[in-house]
Amino acid sequence: YVNITGIMAPGDSLYLDALEGGQVKEIYIDVGDTVKEGAPILALENTDLEMDELLKKARIIEKEFELQRARVNCSKLRHDLKEELLDLEFRLTQFKKDYHRNRNLAKSKYIAADEFEDIEDTFHYWKKKRAILIEAMAIEDNLNDKTIKQIEAGLELLKTDFKKTRKRLKDLLLTAPATGLLTSLDASVGETKNKGARIGQ
Repeated sequence: YVNITGIMAPGDSLYLDALEGGQVKEIYIDVGDTVKEGAPILALENTDLEMDELLKKARIIEKEFELQRARVNCSKLRHDLKEELLDLEFRLTQFKKDYHRNRNLAKSKYIAADEFEDIEDTFHYWKKKRAILIEAMAIEDNLNDKTIKQIEAGLELLKTDFKKTRKRLKDLLLTAPATGLLTSLDASVGETKNKGARIGQ
């Protein structure tokens, strides 16, 4: 028998580092305890991150309301323009009938030429006005679509940013990366840990 002085060392060591900075809120296990993979070891608290999450959530709600309001406004404007077009087309139909009826009368000299010119000018005026309104409706639809898409894109960016903040909050809970023995834990409740600090092994 040969007596040898040495240190017991594990075959594999995994280190516990703080993914986010914060104050130690709660410690769930003690050094020397065996833990299963995914089991919570300690929880950190970061009020700045929590406040950031709330502010981002409020901005998302605000942006969603803005999107809803834009959609309602666009829908109302489209409805108003369609109503205006319907009224314009009704008038145009009346002037068109009047124009064709009086054109035949003008050819037969039953009405004065200047009177027919006024009728013709009125008919062409409403015809051009209809074309302008249809063009304006197309431009308005295109503009509204772009506006809504921009708001939707802004909302998606906010949601992505919010998800990242939520993930950072989840990182405040340190869990066991594998099943094994907790050999060291350098933390106590109330202590502040910086991001990347070595907490345990």
